[in-house]
Amino acid sequence: MHFTKSCQNYKSAEHYYQAQKFINNPILFDQIKNTSSAREAFNIAQKNKVLVRKNWPFISLLVMFQAVYHKFNNDEYLKKILLNTDKKYLIEDSPLDNFYGAFKDGSGQNYLGRILMYVRSLLSNNSTLPRFEHDSSLIKALEPYEKNLRFIYQDKKQYLHDNNYIFFYDKNKPYYEFTNFYEKKLCIPDFTKYESSKSAELVEIIQQPLTIIQQKKQRFSRNRKIVLALILGIAGLALYAKAKKD
Repeated sequence: MHFTKSCQNYKSAEHYYQAQKFINNPILFDQIKNTSSAREAFNIAQKNKVLVRKNWPFISLLVMFQAVYHKFNNDEYLKKILLNTDKKYLIEDSPLDNFYGAFKDGSGQNYLGRILMYVRSLLSNNSTLPRFEHDSSLIKALEPYEKNLRFIYQDKKQYLHDNNYIFFYDKNKPYYEFTNFYEKKLCIPDFTKYESSKSAELVEIIQQPLTIIQQKKQRFSRNRKIVLALILGIAGLALYAKAKKD
């Protein structure tokens, strides 16, 4: 994990998360960081997807983990709410997000809920902030909190009243503080490393075979068209010869 030692103030965890996508684009970074609401921070990032840092797919979970950890570790009010959930299973009940949320049918991966439970464990045990180099190492640490939620969502109404589970998402319902859109100022170090990070190296390693595959597909497609053209040409000549003979 490569973070600056000093931290910056953000209006919400969402402001932080979305701004980190554009760490090498100062204009967009500042625009997102200083925008009025968490929803607007999300919208600006969505409109500029093509400019997202190249290694984002390999560090996005780390950035989310960083946001959640500092959000709850540095605020006694929020820390108390999280620790008071004890060992309850936390589910981001987003009907739209199938990565950080559970999605509408429970097919989502619920990574925000899993990160929250992991941070809860760290805080309850007074553990130091772990160091991860890329998302895959963090994913391994989150494995104990993995759960197939499809079964739960088949009978969601029953589980909504089950004290072993906490569903959060709606602004007008309890535990909205667990969402990234809950707006309360927090101070978090920036994830600054880019081309020199191991995550960037992973991008290159993975992109190389993908590029080779794409090139082979293109060559195969061209060759297939040539063969097809030859077959049609030969067939045409055969028909022409037959017609001339008749």
